[in-house]
Amino acid sequence: MMLEKKDFFCQVKSMLGNEVEYIGIINRQGRMEDDVCNNDIDLPAEKKEMFCMGIRLQNSMESDFNDELGSVNYTITERGNSKFVSIPASSHTILTIMNKNADHTVVINKIKTIVREIKNLQGIPDRLCDQN
Repeated sequence: MMLEKKDFFCQVKSMLGNEVEYIGIINRQGRMEDDVCNNDIDLPAEKKEMFCMGIRLQNSMESDFNDELGSVNYTITERGNSKFVSIPASSHTILTIMNKNADHTVVINKIKTIVREIKNLQGIPDRLCDQN
């Protein structure tokens, strides 16, 4: 049975709360394909698009060094009272925005578990499932 992104978001939606504010999937062109949130990214549409493209570009550039340094599991950027966590997933990037004091490791592991449970999730490669 082939499951779709909506199944992923149905499961991650339960993670939204005091610590996790936003979860989205950025495609290889740097466009936000879909998201769930309590608080959207507070940027005008054009700047939000540029922000997502920047995250995707950073992930793409980091992958150039995978052979020498190993794959990137995630990247964290702290801004104000928030942590922006990007999890590369081959041609996609999962972006999670959480409270600065949140345990990002717990959130990342929950996302990876959900992806692992939905192995055939259309659009998110299994590479994410293979990491611990």
